[in-house]
Amino acid sequence: MDGAPTHPTRRYPVLVDLDGAHCLVVGGGPVAERRVSGLLDAGARVTVVAPHLTAGLQARGEGGHLRILAEPFGPALLEPERGRTWRLVVAATADRSVNAEVVRLASGLGLWVNDASDPTGGPVAVPAVARAGAVTVAVSTGGVSPGAAAWLRDLLAASVPAEVVEALDLLAEVAGELAEEMAREAAVEGAVGVATGTGAPDEAVASTRSPRPDWRMLLDSGMLVDIREGRRAVAKERLKACLSSSSD
Repeated sequence: MDGAPTHPTRRYPVLVDLDGAHCLVVGGGPVAERRVSGLLDAGARVTVVAPHLTAGLQARGEGGHLRILAEPFGPALLEPERGRTWRLVVAATADRSVNAEVVRLASGLGLWVNDASDPTGGPVAVPAVARAGAVTVAVSTGGVSPGAAAWLRDLLAASVPAEVVEALDLLAEVAGELAEEMAREAAVEGAVGVATGTGAPDEAVASTRSPRPDWRMLLDSGMLVDIREGRRAVAKERLKACLSSSSD
């Protein structure tokens, strides 16, 4: 319809586990350095290809944190090499035409690729991200305004109460402890069941799933107040009680 506003392509938001994954960054400037930093924080194994590098990238390479190929980009770099298949390719040079070519070639090979110079130029877009403990805030405007995305990210991140972040960290800690305890109990039950013919190991393993907390119960219990006022041990006991009741 004439005069109707146009909207960017709707993208499916997803968080990707890149721990141990091979990622290729094409470019050696400040933008590439920022992308590399984020990938390394995610545990990726990063290769940078560029004839010239920032001092920061050079230092990371010399420190053994990433692999550097001091050469111009070539299509052969996208091919699998010695068992290395790129989980993600990032085009981050200062030349938009080079970035577009990287996107074209990588997409043709079915690789996930991000164009750092054009938020809508590749199949993968990197949102504005802020992290606090287990909480990740990611905002995208679909390429309309990266500046607005960064502003909204900061606004949303600042609105997350510190005690909620602490509660989630505490949940991870308590859930881990309960999972270990349940696994030990299941192992004993499984061993007894096999010995007596009354149960099977698979049944014991199935019972080790971590319980899910009832957050309404937790909020009503005053746990967040305990955390806010520094009574972490009391909050932990409340959380344990809630998780235990959830598993009943």
